[in-house]
Amino acid sequence: MFAFGRNLGNNFSFGDFFMRFYLKIFAFLFIFSSFVCAQDQTRPQKIEDLKKLTSELEQIQNQIQKIEAQRDEIAVELLGATEADRETAERIGAKAVRLFPDGLMDKLFYAPDEVGFSVYSFTEVAEYYFAPRLEYKNNALEFVKEERKNIGLIANIGDAAIETVNDQSREVITLAKYQPPLELKDIKSEYVSDKLTFGNKAAIAVGKTYLARVIRYGDGDAIFALKVYRQDTDESIILFVKKIKTFDAPQLKNDNSINQDTKPNKENPAVSYETAQKVQSAMFQKGFNDVTVDGSTSPMTLRGTIPKGKLAEAVQTAQENNGGKPVKNEMTEK
Repeated sequence: MFAFGRNLGNNFSFGDFFMRFYLKIFAFLFIFSSFVCAQDQTRPQKIEDLKKLTSELEQIQNQIQKIEAQRDEIAVELLGATEADRETAERIGAKAVRLFPDGLMDKLFYAPDEVGFSVYSFTEVAEYYFAPRLEYKNNALEFVKEERKNIGLIANIGDAAIETVNDQSREVITLAKYQPPLELKDIKSEYVSDKLTFGNKAAIAVGKTYLARVIRYGDGDAIFALKVYRQDTDESIILFVKKIKTFDAPQLKNDNSINQDTKPNKENPAVSYETAQKVQSAMFQKGFNDVTVDGSTSPMTLRGTIPKGKLAEAVQTAQENNGGKPVKNEMTEK
């Protein structure tokens, strides 16, 4: 068949050039004519167009809300340890948690006011927002350096069964000898005693048991046994955590700031992490995807936007999942 123009290589001809040129001209004329027609519309016609566009936008927003609800439902299912894991941990006096590597889940699931799904917070030692935190990062368990008054030391103690670790275990006795410094400047990132070395991080090894000393000045001090029970195909790990021994909370020398402006009022404590997370999940399940739960206040605070006429339902949902306690409403209807 005859082709217009002389071929220049395998992918170009003058025929192609003129065809593309005419297509561009046609597209320009179409857009221009549409613009001119729009300019010639009457005001009632423009109002009808506006109604149509508004309706289409509402349909798109409804689709987005459905997609977000499906995403959140899947994410909630993925976040926790399985029931079988929890039961196994409970039998040995531990609890099971799931950690995702390097913030993997943080990029897929937005949970306001949370430190992330790669982190375990030792709320046994201090209130959630001030508790020492252990992060699953770079194929290691590493203590997060956010609070100057927190200390975390950890070491892999090998194949010792976590259920056999107690306050008479050699490694526990060694770690119990550690004396927290009286001044922050004297805190070291490593503690060595009896040929054992505890640092601020330890490489992940599935099936191995770890020992950690977790300290928050003015709040708590304890030794924990941890076990990397399993690693799933998504690279998340199931971690067993068991408290072994507690100590009196250490105090800093000449430091009066621990209980001033750094902690919630003890007479009006913040909501626990578990309760705040429970309320947040309930809000998602009800379709209130633009509402965030702030558990750092007492009572807990609800912020964000909800559909018109849904305020009472949203507040009721939060209260029911907050043990019937009141909540502070800062939501707006749209």
